[in-house]
Amino acid sequence: MGEGYKKAEQLRSPYVCFSNSDHDMVRLFMRFIREVIQAPENRIRVSIHIYPSIDEKKAINYWAKVTNLPQERFCIKRQISRASKRKRPCNSLPYGTLDLRVNSRQNFYQIRGWIDGLIRQKG
Repeated sequence: MGEGYKKAEQLRSPYVCFSNSDHDMVRLFMRFIREVIQAPENRIRVSIHIYPSIDEKKAINYWAKVTNLPQERFCIKRQISRASKRKRPCNSLPYGTLDLRVNSRQNFYQIRGWIDGLIRQKG
């Protein structure tokens, strides 16, 4: 569902990570980590990448409702896109981009194993 680290040797401590601005994709991933891999809630970390024009409290409130995680679990990362050179409309991502991380080596290898198995089943 996205790009990212796929090899454990690329990380000091492997973890599961998902970033998206689409609330439906985030809800789907939250169901996956809760129901399929059964990641412990205390291992889920959340940050929101926002632009200067985005209201921090509104973004946290929005994503807390989408993820059903407590607001205290969220941190904000402010950014300015160098690629867009401020040409992007300021309302294109009204709540920013959510970055979900499951700090679990076991879950990382579990998913990696499923991916490897699916690749071997080509045909």
